[in-house]
Amino acid sequence: MNLSDINGKISGELSIAAVSSAQYVVPYLLARFRANYPEVHVRLKVCNRRQALERLAEQQDDLVIMAMVPEDDRLVAMPIIDNELIAVVWPEHPLLLMPQPSLADFARHYVLMREPGSGVRNAFEQMAANQQVALPHCIELGTNEAIKGGVMAHLGVAVLPRLAVQLELEQGLLFELGLPDFPIHRSWCTVYTRERLPTPVAELFLSFIREHLPDYRRHFQAPSSPLPSHGVACLPILSP
Repeated sequence: MNLSDINGKISGELSIAAVSSAQYVVPYLLARFRANYPEVHVRLKVCNRRQALERLAEQQDDLVIMAMVPEDDRLVAMPIIDNELIAVVWPEHPLLLMPQPSLADFARHYVLMREPGSGVRNAFEQMAANQQVALPHCIELGTNEAIKGGVMAHLGVAVLPRLAVQLELEQGLLFELGLPDFPIHRSWCTVYTRERLPTPVAELFLSFIREHLPDYRRHFQAPSSPLPSHGVACLPILSP
């Protein structure tokens, strides 16, 4: 890790693990950060929640980005972006014709779900358990993208992060189904253990996120649109 006060350049490595639902957010955070600090090399590992917790316990990364952070005094968590989980169906699905569909009505259909250990699946199963609704008809698919495609192919219904399906909702390819106690609200957070203090580059990244959080939140809450240009071309820096 090199911090140069003489020329103001910062170089080093930033290792991040992110749960798969956060893959729709993390690239935006990294892009703006690297536009300001292009000599920082970034490594991003995408995994499910169970794997993220394992990596956090083993301190394999500088930071972990996840939702549903365990209540543990040994962890330092900073909420960044709201993660809304919504029920989605294909256009003209019979549930859209019901005046007040319930979670029990939803569960009578084939429900497309991620593998055990997924944070989205855990949150949905917890909601179902709280409402005493069984989920007897589940089809397990490995990624949110596969689940999204499965709903559009009329394979089943699903609960997914709003950001994962925002474009499909705007284009009318999917529809949000209003269910009691939905959306499920969670927040993606940056997390690290107190036993491993952030490296200078990781601390710089955390400070950068805190500084620009209002801009990011406005972007993700608005209809889909490109981020404003940061004026930096995505080209590698070549040594003279």
